[in-house]
Amino acid sequence: MGQNQAVTDSNDEVYSTLAQFPFFFNFGPVLLAQLAEIAVYRVVAKGDYLLTQGQLNSNLYILLNGRLGVLVDGARIANLNTPGDLVGEMSVISLRPCSATILADTDAELYVVRADELKERRGPDEDRIQLLLYRIYSQVLADKLELTNQKAKRIEEINKQLETTQELLHKANRDLEIKVEDRTKALQLKTQDLMEINNKLEARNEEVTISHKKLEEIYASRASTLSQLQKLYKDHLIPLRFSLDSLVMTGDETTRRITQEARTEILQAIELLEPISSLYLNELSLKTKKILLADSVRKHQINAKMALGGTGIHLDIAANPQEMIQSLEKNYDVIFVDTAMLPLLEMALEKNPQVKVVLMTSEKIAEYLPRLLVMPTLPNVVTRRDEDRTFTIKNIVTAVTKLMSQDIFGLEKYLNWGTEVKEFAVTGSQIRPSLLAAMDGYFESLGVRRVSRDRMKLVAEELLMNAIYDAPVDKNRKSLFNHLSRTVEVHLSSDQYSRLRYATDGMFCAVSVEDPFGALNGPTILKYLERCYGLKNSEPEAHKGGAGRGLHQIVENSDLVVFNLHNQRRTEVVALFNVDIKAEKGESIFHLFIK
Repeated sequence: MGQNQAVTDSNDEVYSTLAQFPFFFNFGPVLLAQLAEIAVYRVVAKGDYLLTQGQLNSNLYILLNGRLGVLVDGARIANLNTPGDLVGEMSVISLRPCSATILADTDAELYVVRADELKERRGPDEDRIQLLLYRIYSQVLADKLELTNQKAKRIEEINKQLETTQELLHKANRDLEIKVEDRTKALQLKTQDLMEINNKLEARNEEVTISHKKLEEIYASRASTLSQLQKLYKDHLIPLRFSLDSLVMTGDETTRRITQEARTEILQAIELLEPISSLYLNELSLKTKKILLADSVRKHQINAKMALGGTGIHLDIAANPQEMIQSLEKNYDVIFVDTAMLPLLEMALEKNPQVKVVLMTSEKIAEYLPRLLVMPTLPNVVTRRDEDRTFTIKNIVTAVTKLMSQDIFGLEKYLNWGTEVKEFAVTGSQIRPSLLAAMDGYFESLGVRRVSRDRMKLVAEELLMNAIYDAPVDKNRKSLFNHLSRTVEVHLSSDQYSRLRYATDGMFCAVSVEDPFGALNGPTILKYLERCYGLKNSEPEAHKGGAGRGLHQIVENSDLVVFNLHNQRRTEVVALFNVDIKAEKGESIFHLFIK
């Protein structure tokens, strides 16, 4: 009695499970109960094969739980993981070997219905079961045929799209060939121009003096070359200039005229060699310098090593605050820190008041500005772009060079060496329109896009307005013209002139305005930015100059703004613009250097 009851309970469980699957909805209770009698529960362990390709099969499998993989010739073509999925039905219908291998990806539970056992049974119910099973098989085949038709239709649509794309590619290729041909012709013309220029240069080289031939031997070593040029500049040209100055003062008219011509040539040579001399002395001084980088980000450490590796500078790295505290036992010339280690800068200054401290950060202005505002001593600031390694590396080298040479001024430091710089005196408000027009015309002649030029004009306008109206102060450091409306003309005296400078090296355009007053300081810049970036519930100072808004315009419209400040002596603001047509305007960033 107990054994029969166990069988009944088992059949009831099979019955209730099968009744949940849609394809058994039409069986009815009696037929479903009889089918449940011949369904056998089976577990296939993970990694075992339920069926193998080419195997004869006479069983219908019903998936209860788990996941099965369908493989043809060793390649997976499908996965079965839905309770009620049928397995093996095609081989039962066709009486042919299995066309696929069924692999258990996980432990899988199934019901097994033996088709042979169905055939051995007789009677109307068994015949009806077989009839319904074949009906199920027919539905499965119909569904698979419909899916195949859909795939075929999709393939046909894809083929049409591919044909259209192929036609477009052919057209694009033809257009490209035409453009390449035109470009090739243009390059050929440019090559001819370059050949003509080269011929002229060769002719000029024939006129070079013997002293130039000696210099060719020196150029074999860059270090030796710079050393020799420094010696020529310091030991020969400078003394020669003073000697010629004396002759101009004491000689007769003919002597003075000849001497003045020679003096002019010497001054031109000095002007050319002066930056080379500075470059040599700066590089020479770097070899004795020690720098600490306190930054926990591995990528930033690598960039610093790449930037300074060839300079001869000794670089130490502190990856956390504890390592930085230990490193401060040494004396460094410059210490770079990220925002996480910014609070330790005061400790560094206590141990070595002469050290140059720099915040180097990748954060947005609004994120790190609050931390700077509460610092007792304002550090220099260098902002990097993590996505632009070349930009970051160049700025690290430039920052170190500026701080070590004590010369923080000059837009040349952010451009390739030898770039021609245009320079004009800012004599008053009346000259502003002509200065802006000349700058715009210069960059337009070099092929700079209008959208970039418009940004440069907007920034240059703000810089000039500040230099004319906001920067000038009297001997008591009181503003001279800030109270005036910007429509009132201001004429500056010669000792009040500012300088407008601009240049491009093909990668960046740079615009700078420098004034001789040094009225702008670091806390003032931070205060304006604090208000402009919504960090303080107040408006920029409501004087006529609107310097806060102007500064915000400068930062937001430039790719990089550099503030070079020498308190009460000199202020320079350098704005850089990426002229690459593929480059998008990135997050606004600025550098701050305080002498």
